[in-house]
Amino acid sequence: HVVGQHELRREQAPERETWRVRAHRALRQGDAQEFLHHYRRVKALVESPTHRRAIAAIAKAWIQDRSATHDKTVIASEPEEVRKLNRAIQRERVKRFGVSLGGVIMPNGEKIRTGDRVRFAKNSKFMGIDAGDMGKVLSVARSVKNPWRKKVLVRVEGKRRLGILPKVVTIDTKRYKNLTLGYALLPGQVHAKAKSVLVLLNPDRASRESVLHQVTRAEKRTKLFSVKSDHVKDVDLLAQSLAATQQKILAHELEQQQKQSNSMKMTA
Repeated sequence: HVVGQHELRREQAPERETWRVRAHRALRQGDAQEFLHHYRRVKALVESPTHRRAIAAIAKAWIQDRSATHDKTVIASEPEEVRKLNRAIQRERVKRFGVSLGGVIMPNGEKIRTGDRVRFAKNSKFMGIDAGDMGKVLSVARSVKNPWRKKVLVRVEGKRRLGILPKVVTIDTKRYKNLTLGYALLPGQVHAKAKSVLVLLNPDRASRESVLHQVTRAEKRTKLFSVKSDHVKDVDLLAQSLAATQQKILAHELEQQQKQSNSMKMTA
């Protein structure tokens, strides 16, 4: 949990989705070309001409997915990609459902609206919230005592009050400033599986282990989005990036490297 890890284990899937098991098995074995072939064959890989269009395609796919908000998750490898995806999905919600233009602007610059999925980025003992908790905004209203301050009512996912009722917290935006949009997350922020997962592939940050971790976060549906893959001398550059492995340096290996480095400095 501290240094980060990816565990490669055998995956179980419904009989009708055996293609997904075969695809992920191929990626475990380093055959990224076969992995992409399976996703392309069932049209679960959307390739867009530009990065901006890939983000727009994810936002539309999120809206078209009829699953509940907490049942669908978007994963991206870069914080800037996560920020752009969150805003794109929020804009698509406003366009599609006519969400009220009201809301509150948080200190980080994000605008939180009614109906948004949000993420708590900091612990709060007072509210009983842990960093990483997710929730849905029920309402945004002005404080009765101070009209210049706003209160955000959030239903917290996976937590109950008295073990029965859904846990609902009232956030004073002047006291708790670490509320962010939670439609899209970084891989390390995804702690539980979702029914539907949309993944933005980033060839510059891709590795076999990281991509496998992302695509296996879904219980039912996984869809990949990427900029259209280039081919150089019949070599698929996206597949080449996904096939790269990310080796972790263990503590005793790092200690040995430091000893060797110090020994060379003393000799010099």
